[in-house]
Amino acid sequence: MTILSAAQCKTIIFFIFVTLEAMDADFGALPQDFEDIYGAQSKTRRSHFNLLDLPIELVLRILELSVVVPRPIKPTFARQCEKQAKLVEQPAITRTCRLLRKEGLPLFYRLNVFEAYQRHGTACVRKWLVAIGQANRCFMKIFIFHAQADVEFWKHKFAACGIEVEIDIMDETSDHDQTHGFGELVVTFR
Repeated sequence: MTILSAAQCKTIIFFIFVTLEAMDADFGALPQDFEDIYGAQSKTRRSHFNLLDLPIELVLRILELSVVVPRPIKPTFARQCEKQAKLVEQPAITRTCRLLRKEGLPLFYRLNVFEAYQRHGTACVRKWLVAIGQANRCFMKIFIFHAQADVEFWKHKFAACGIEVEIDIMDETSDHDQTHGFGELVVTFR
């Protein structure tokens, strides 16, 4: 397979769309090196690119773009275990090497919004919160929890799992949630 450079591709495109129309089957009008450019086998081999060779500012920007998602991450949303595992999976780039994991996971938890529901048929968010560890929980800036019962009840439930939290009521008057006795709680981890 021949890999052409950008300049070679431009030359080919130029001659295909401009020259062929003008030459009217006069192949002598083609430039001398047209055949060499078109038929040349590429001598350069494709080399691997090392992300960590970039300046740290670019690596961090690439990490940020790789770990931030535009919608809330809902670790309790799926009812099936396979889908649940996919929802709570940490970004692939953070599983490639220790450095990218060390730099990427704080960005993942700090820059994304996490939202969980405690309803019949949803997974228990506390299991996921224990699994990700205290350091990752503390990186979280926004964790919205839709649940029944009062703040003290949930503080006790989190504490029973070894998770220290502060809970504030965000919105008690949501039309959908109020009919089911749910409230939106903002959870901050310590």
